Amino acid sequence: MSSEWGDYLSQAVSQATWSFTKGLLLGQLSILVLVVVCVKYLLLEDPVHGDRISRKSELLKRNKEATEKEKRLHRDSRTFLDAEILAKTAYNATEHPAESCDWLNVLLAQTLSKLRREAQANSRLIRVFDETLNSGVKPNFMGDITLTELSLGTEYPLFKDARIRPSEDGSKMRAEISFEFDDQISLGIDTQILVNWPKAYLAALPVSLVASVAKFNGTLYIEFTENSDKSTYLFVSIQPDFDLQINIKSLLGHHTKVKDLPKLSSLIIGKLRNVFTQELVYPNGKKINLPTFLKAMDTKASGEADSDQESTQNLDPDGVVTPRKVDSSEEDDLVKGEKKVDVSESVKEKLARVVEEVKAA
Repeated sequence: MSSEWGDYLSQAVSQATWSFTKGLLLGQLSILVLVVVCVKYLLLEDPVHGDRISRKSELLKRNKEATEKEKRLHRDSRTFLDAEILAKTAYNATEHPAESCDWLNVLLAQTLSKLRREAQANSRLIRVFDETLNSGVKPNFMGDITLTELSLGTEYPLFKDARIRPSEDGSKMRAEISFEFDDQISLGIDTQILVNWPKAYLAALPVSLVASVAKFNGTLYIEFTENSDKSTYLFVSIQPDFDLQINIKSLLGHHTKVKDLPKLSSLIIGKLRNVFTQELVYPNGKKINLPTFLKAMDTKASGEADSDQESTQNLDPDGVVTPRKVDSSEEDDLVKGEKKVDVSESVKEKLARVVEEVKAA
């Protein structure tokens, strides 16, 4: 009995020792494989892939340096050109006093006065506003918009203190013109807010709005800028410290009307100011493309050259005029009398003389 128990214990110890040894070896092997994988993928790299990445990064770096160098040269040349223009026109951008724009105010006042008289004489401007308001920019929850009030005011904008100053980056010169406009320009509309749930046109809320601009002061920026294709445009923007006062009058409801809701007025005014800022306030602004006269002249000259070349194709090497071939459709038109060809008698005689000389030769 004791010998059997001793054999059982020795067998159990040997199995446990082998299991422990196998687990230890597997654990060490897994750790070794993990270390090799980490070293390979975290510390080492593929020579071909690494070389490709390095070449790509070097190429991107060179392209970036070339682009920056080109921009710097262009900026330096533009700065030199502006300095030369200021020197030849005897204009000191730092010490020159602000100039009056009285002549410009008179011209703008005449233009605005003519526009106001035309707006009172006919309803064309009202139709333009009505078509614009009812175009695709109108949201789906709004009904038809009817223009109820349009006033272009009675005063005129006043521009003053015009001066030439360097731009913020110093690469260009720009004109800075202060302006003031104190008037009452108003636009009134009637519409409906549609309730389209749970079905379309379930209900409608009548809304009457009158928006008016009471004051607009600020500084106008005007500068010449070039596009990437070297074309020139005029960039117009407003300095961020502008003063724009907008008044909103509202009337909501059908039987019971609610007048001048402060929350609605502030919401509309905020939206209008955001749109104005995104469209016109620096660094945003409007780009006005300027025509390139030399390019237009080159296009016209190439067109004339093509027409001359086409006209000379009817001459043979001896300088004799060969009649142009008439296709079948033109022959049908000539037979039917649908296409008339007017040839003077002198031209007919010249052609007959040329034909006789060719036959004699």
